[in-house]
Amino acid sequence: MECDGDLTIIRRGEEVELLRPQDRKPVGRFDSGNFQKRDCPGPFSAKRGNKWFFVLENGTVLGGRNGFDSTYSFAGSHVPVQVDGKWGIIDRTGVFTVEPHLAKLRPDRGGTYAVGEGPATYWIDASGSRVAKPAIARPTPDQALICEGGLRFFRKGDFWGLQDGTGKAMIAPRFRALSYFQQGVSWTASPGANVWCPIGPDDQRRAALDCRKTYYPMIIRHHATEKFSNDPFENSVLWTRAWLEYQAGIRAEPPRWIPDYGNGGTYSVSGGRASDVMTEPASALGRIDPFAIAILGSLFIGLGGHWYWERKRSDVKG
Repeated sequence: MECDGDLTIIRRGEEVELLRPQDRKPVGRFDSGNFQKRDCPGPFSAKRGNKWFFVLENGTVLGGRNGFDSTYSFAGSHVPVQVDGKWGIIDRTGVFTVEPHLAKLRPDRGGTYAVGEGPATYWIDASGSRVAKPAIARPTPDQALICEGGLRFFRKGDFWGLQDGTGKAMIAPRFRALSYFQQGVSWTASPGANVWCPIGPDDQRRAALDCRKTYYPMIIRHHATEKFSNDPFENSVLWTRAWLEYQAGIRAEPPRWIPDYGNGGTYSVSGGRASDVMTEPASALGRIDPFAIAILGSLFIGLGGHWYWERKRSDVKG
């Protein structure tokens, strides 16, 4: 994988090797599985053993010799990191702007960070100065269900489909749950099925791709989904339906992600447009703002739909 004008990432079995863009010299090897195209242009979260590092676009590695216990992803020029069990904030040079002395810390919107949990929570900026709690502005259901490519989820009876900006059904509402298009496919759960299967924009099954037992509209590392069923397939369907229903204003509470270690607590997933980009936790610790996580999920699935329809328009013009 190569980011435009930036790092080259070469997979070598269980490891990945990163090459600097200016001279293609290696900057180190890290565990495989943590690098995705969506991370471009960087900085990249890189894991070696049980420690985390950041690799900047120019190949600079942040984290020194020992790395960090855990991290979130960069939002702008700063990111929370954990060292010896305590949280602080570093900038893109690796310098601490807030020394690691906080038991609980998470990024919030508008360049703020929440310290602590529950009634004792307060907010700081990247320098550690106290600031007001950022206001939540939840989008309307119509906004929350639209992806960057213009498609939107719609519901008829108990089933879901996809329609374009004119209201024309691109995917008929015949699925218990489904996703936006990613690389030309939408993952769907049909009534009576026990697996998610991919379909194309012609609403037909894509035989070249295998079906899968579970699907979620986003993945949060080191967290489990709220349990709606003991069956993995049924749980993924019910969780995704709850996510869709909450964004559509049908459900009062969003589905939750439950962390298995770290800062503790639980957090939920609420509505958000793909264009409203928020931060994603690299090691997903702590109680994350539900609005931020929903935006992240919308970004992943929305950009997939945008890529597909832009590609289709190009093919038509060609």
